Amino acid sequence: MNHTLRPVPKPKKFTPPVLANVDPLPTGPVAIGLFTGLSVEVCDPAAMAHLSLDGGFGQGTSSRSFPKVVARTGRNVGRVRRNPSGVVHRRQVERRREWAGKFGSDEGSGRTVWVMEEDEEKLVEVGAVSVEELKRNALKVEEDPFLIRENLSLSLEEAMFLVRELNVLKVQSFDGSVLTEKNLVKKFAAIKKDFIPSYVAFMYLKSRNWIIRSGLKFGGDFR
Repeated sequence: MNHTLRPVPKPKKFTPPVLANVDPLPTGPVAIGLFTGLSVEVCDPAAMAHLSLDGGFGQGTSSRSFPKVVARTGRNVGRVRRNPSGVVHRRQVERRREWAGKFGSDEGSGRTVWVMEEDEEKLVEVGAVSVEELKRNALKVEEDPFLIRENLSLSLEEAMFLVRELNVLKVQSFDGSVLTEKNLVKKFAAIKKDFIPSYVAFMYLKSRNWIIRSGLKFGGDFR
């Protein structure tokens, strides 16, 4: 065996430009966060993109880092068509055409095909649909009723930093009342006994222009 041969290293993952060209800290409109008792979650898609792209705050509730919709579309998150997978199944299109030919119309079939704007030209090219079908709105784009929406989860330190230092976040309780900075400190300290020294460490790292990520998935804190 030739031990001089080394395995070819895997190429590094490509970083989309929308994630590479960002501002160091968020500025502008104030986002609304919901205190869940364990963390602060931001539900508005535009606010999620604003906080996660500018400064790298928070992580997706069902993603390892950036929320999937933000990583895919960046600040145009509000223009995303409701397609959970971005895939059009050609077999579904063919079945709709069969039903249209058999019954004279495909209305009332209860069949929905998920299609994105950029996929329409591809469908016409491969012959899955015709231009006339697109004009007749044969392919309907609807919101998936079973789609689980992803929120942006902020750590206690991140939420306090955005509220106290940058003034770009308001935290609400479940009854809709806005929590003051004093109330947040009490609630956060009740959950995390060492919240004050942890926040001091967070502030120090932020003063060094670090992007701080939670260490929960590694079984520890960011410190």
